[in-house]
Amino acid sequence: MELQRINLQDRLEKLSKVSGLEDVTAAGNLGLLDEPKAAVFNSRQGKTLISDSPWVENTINLCLKMVESSVAIVSSIGMTTWEIVTWKTGVSGGKLILLIPDTAVDLIKTISENIIVDFNLDPDKTLLLFPHPDAEPNEKYKRLPKRDFWIAALADRIYPVSVRSGGNMSRLVELYSILPDRVEEKFRVDYEKPSLSVFHPSQLPEIFPPQDTEWDYITHYTRSSNDPWPGETKAEYYNSIAVAGGSYSHDGCGTLRRILTGGRIRASSNLIRDGFNVVSLTECAPWDIPELIKWRNRLLRWTFEPYGIAFKRDKLIEMGARKVLYGYGYQYRFLNGDDRAFFQMNEPDGGNWKAEREWRFLGDLDLDLFGPEDAQVIVLKPEEAEELNEFSPFPVISWGEIGAAEEEEPQE
Repeated sequence: MELQRINLQDRLEKLSKVSGLEDVTAAGNLGLLDEPKAAVFNSRQGKTLISDSPWVENTINLCLKMVESSVAIVSSIGMTTWEIVTWKTGVSGGKLILLIPDTAVDLIKTISENIIVDFNLDPDKTLLLFPHPDAEPNEKYKRLPKRDFWIAALADRIYPVSVRSGGNMSRLVELYSILPDRVEEKFRVDYEKPSLSVFHPSQLPEIFPPQDTEWDYITHYTRSSNDPWPGETKAEYYNSIAVAGGSYSHDGCGTLRRILTGGRIRASSNLIRDGFNVVSLTECAPWDIPELIKWRNRLLRWTFEPYGIAFKRDKLIEMGARKVLYGYGYQYRFLNGDDRAFFQMNEPDGGNWKAEREWRFLGDLDLDLFGPEDAQVIVLKPEEAEELNEFSPFPVISWGEIGAAEEEEPQE
């Protein structure tokens, strides 16, 4: 895309001088600046979007109305509340102005092209604006998030949908409501505190080890994904959310479903030293898992969810899976080659992970190399087991079928 340096204050007479939006780099259709412009405001929501929640429904419907009215919608990326507006406007063939702050000038062209592809946008109906990395609103307004402040400054009309009282969005709505016809309230819904996860450990039925039975499996557990799956675009991600109805398309079961239909577990280098791509597993039995489930606030996820594929231990060892080497940080330097892919730091101040009894497999794990007798699939609910059994190459069992149920006390 061709890049141009423009002064927005010169292009837009109504742009408030306190915005600090002057020198920007533009990519795309500059003519969109001359169109009526609107912005959809939502306070921060949870990562697991449900399409039939009021704020999502109203946001999508509002985008459609504005597309039909040929309004250019001002939005951004990086937060689900902005990205769902960006996706819906683009997929509906609407006009879109994206404001992307804090971007190094030498990366603007590449980032612009990536956004167009990721959201499947029409370049002729898209304008990307990149304020200078040092740009800031005037001193009085620096406490407001500048992306939100700038979007409000560019828009001729602001539509609050789900705005938390006392939050940054609320202050912006109040700030601009002094201007005639600047804020339109008729699409607003009550703000509800978002849920952090669609799964909660309290959903797990209690199970116990069966008598005289050893757990001879090594299990790869899946969990809810807060972002697109590997290889999935943002456009595909938000489309899957929109058609999922009252569930979250990328929950633990959805992730497991994708693995089974794709025929492989994709390796990841996330949280792995030196970027080794591995598949993580555990030799812990399912009845040991509840004690290991902890909420990781930094990652916004549970350590385990009750979905996974349990592989026969001997078969997985034959394939090259190995136990993790737990040790002190300084010991890593004594390992060579692929041995480093199996190292996990375990120090009193850095986290004690030994209880997870982790194994790793280097690279993607191809499910076609396993027979039906080599693995079993674990899900939470019997109805999920029934659904996945229709296409799974391995037998599927629900959590309550894994171990022994608690025996009831005989009634006198």
